[in-house]
Amino acid sequence: PTDPTDPTDPTPNTIFGTGNSETINGDDQNNSIDGLGGADVINGQGGNDELLGGTGNDNLDGGTGDDTLDGGTDNDLLLGGGGQDSLLGGNGVDDLQGGDNNDTLDGGLGNDLLNGGNGADTFVLRSGDGNDQISDFTPGTDELLLDGLTFSDVTVVQSGTDTIIRETATSQDLATLINIQAADLDSSNFEIPGGIVGTGNDDIPIQGNAQDNLIQGLGGADSISGRGGADELLGGTGDDILEGNAGNDTLMGEAENDILRGGGGQDLLIGGNGDDNLEGNGGRDELIGGNGDDNLEGGGNNDTLDGGLGSDLLTGGNGADSFILRSGDGSDDILDYQDGTDNFLLDGLTFSDLTVVASGGNTILQETATSQDLATLFGIAPTAIDATDFATI
Repeated sequence: PTDPTDPTDPTPNTIFGTGNSETINGDDQNNSIDGLGGADVINGQGGNDELLGGTGNDNLDGGTGDDTLDGGTDNDLLLGGGGQDSLLGGNGVDDLQGGDNNDTLDGGLGNDLLNGGNGADTFVLRSGDGNDQISDFTPGTDELLLDGLTFSDVTVVQSGTDTIIRETATSQDLATLINIQAADLDSSNFEIPGGIVGTGNDDIPIQGNAQDNLIQGLGGADSISGRGGADELLGGTGDDILEGNAGNDTLMGEAENDILRGGGGQDLLIGGNGDDNLEGNGGRDELIGGNGDDNLEGGGNNDTLDGGLGSDLLTGGNGADSFILRSGDGSDDILDYQDGTDNFLLDGLTFSDLTVVASGGNTILQETATSQDLATLFGIAPTAIDATDFATI
């Protein structure tokens, strides 16, 4: 049972209105207050409260605590107050004010007024809800959550000193960002459940945020940045630039000639088709060139480099790096093999299947049965190479 004297009791005190216009006050506990009908004034005060306006033009004030406010029908005023609050306007022309901390504001149906207040706030937009006026959107801090839409479904339009977020297919205005320049917005300002999807054309820079993002460039020459979090970036067709930045990221160039940069963290970079340039940068990275003549640079730390098909250029960089060799992949040039530090991983081969051949001041690793050159080691003498440099996978 609920103990109304115990502030740690998570069970809310439930209070119902009469259906008339009235003022209902909660207390410092967790309250659930339903105004039912009438033009009500509901004050949650302390605790984590749930306030329901019902029908009528209601005034809901969460007070302190992490509160949930639902205006219901008609034209309501919702004040989050302190805490991380969730405000839902419902039907009608509503005024939502988040207050302090990180709040979520969803105007619902109607042309609503939204003000997040202090903190990193999220504004929910969906097709058919109306054109909401957002008075204090801060790019780089606040986010627009597209419910049922993707980034490719909207157009960002400058209108005087304001920016309009418009649904492209219907030409419906979803939101107006007051005193915001369209040039200051990119995909990092949008949150899309299930990931961010490009338009299929040459896109403006597509950026994630500090969370774990799934970003798909689709067609066109895209520039995609994951920023923070463990991101998955898919270039699609076109000559794309993918940058993982911080976090343990997966970057896949897919088709055409792509540039992949892992950034910090332990990243997986897969070039796919085309002549790709892969840069692991910091962290223990795995680089796979795929088809084409690729350039792989591990960067700092202990990296694994697999050129794949084609004549590839491999540079391990600092750290103890591993170079994968297999029959039929083509002849790779390895520029900085460090004997005693780096090693080779043989896929489908053993050291006994190889011949070590001198070539000027370099060494060629050759598959004996086919006389195929697997790799050229620049600046390495054949006498430095023996079975201890190899492992099988």
